[in-house]
Amino acid sequence: MKRAGSSISALVCAASVALLAPSSARGDDAAEARLHFELGARDAAAGRFATAIEHFAAAYRLAPTTRTVFNLALAHDALAEQSREARARQTHSERAFECFAEFMDRADRADGDGGAERERTARDALARLRQLVASVRVQTQPVAATVYIDRAELGSRGTSPRSLAAAPGERTVIVRAPGYLEGRARVTLVRGRTEEITIELAPERGSLMLSVTPADATLSVDGAPFAAVQSAQPLQLSIGVHRLVLRRDGYQDAARDVEIRAGQQSSLQQRLSLDLSRASVLTVRTDARRSTLRAADAALGEAPVSRVLTLTGATQLTIEAPARIAWRGSVMLRPGRETSVEVSLGRPGGHRPYWIHALFAVGGASLVAAITTGSLAWGERSQFDAQPTRARLDAVTTQNAVADALFVTGGAALTAATIAWLLARDTSEPRVTIRDEGLRDGVR
Repeated sequence: MKRAGSSISALVCAASVALLAPSSARGDDAAEARLHFELGARDAAAGRFATAIEHFAAAYRLAPTTRTVFNLALAHDALAEQSREARARQTHSERAFECFAEFMDRADRADGDGGAERERTARDALARLRQLVASVRVQTQPVAATVYIDRAELGSRGTSPRSLAAAPGERTVIVRAPGYLEGRARVTLVRGRTEEITIELAPERGSLMLSVTPADATLSVDGAPFAAVQSAQPLQLSIGVHRLVLRRDGYQDAARDVEIRAGQQSSLQQRLSLDLSRASVLTVRTDARRSTLRAADAALGEAPVSRVLTLTGATQLTIEAPARIAWRGSVMLRPGRETSVEVSLGRPGGHRPYWIHALFAVGGASLVAAITTGSLAWGERSQFDAQPTRARLDAVTTQNAVADALFVTGGAALTAATIAWLLARDTSEPRVTIRDEGLRDGVR
């Protein structure tokens, strides 16, 4: 059987030019690879291409050099021409195509003496073999994934990117990489045509339940900001070891390495320590409900509140609450110290406490009731004088007693309310107490 522009003798000649020993292996592997390479060169020169393939393949397993795969491709190509049986011829043509394609994928294919000639030979061979085989070009993300055709039990076909030849028809390309889920793609192979596919592998994931104090710390994973720190749901991360960095203004950064395993949940609890060289703490308490706070125009939420701040020096503080007079003032924040502010917010109109008003109301109501009961007793007494009976006498006595009691109660309540009114301080102006205390290292 003849090929256009080539023959077995020409291939043997090309092999003899290219048979240079592998150089990338070391020690015993290098010595064994060199021996197999020399034996393969001897057999190729003698036309024994089947045994040459065995030796070149063994050399390539020990030292996968560019020149070894080139000579392996030459031997397969030559054996395809020698083979009389169609299936064997097709098989060796496919292996030759794959080896030449791998050679062309190598960045160092043109290095050394004869490099340009080897590259030209491989390119011509690929153009010819591509018409004889059905092939697929497999790209993956990430690269260097192991590639299989149809079933993994048949063995790997190398790593991506990879050009592979197979029997025409529907084929399943399977790719695997450590730390990633298996990827698959269906492809229809046609003789004389090369299909191109790209398979993106999804990383295998595990989960991490993270608990951090303070809760509003920020998280980065392997240098990239992460969406959430505190969550009822665990964080989903790719398997492997990840570098977690937790940051919060006024606290020392915390860096932790966490190993995530596929299908397993890890947990991490981290308490950040105050950075006393930068942190100050502002604690605010008020006597009003729904009091809102702002420090230097930044909202701090509702009181009572205790916040770690990076603010220092004189800071404007604003405290507001419904139906109360707002308080605005300056507080001094110092690194390593806590400033405590206790505020009693004033009421509009100079109102006294509500209980004084209630006491006036009780006193007045008691006096009105006493007068009403006394009037009833007076009427009952008139009827008794007109028609004396024991029952009328008891009614008059009871009503007089109740009227006296109500009068005494009302008088006492009004007297107490008046005294309290005179003694009570006007609450229309806020009252503020500020304390400055040192901090202890730790979490607040």
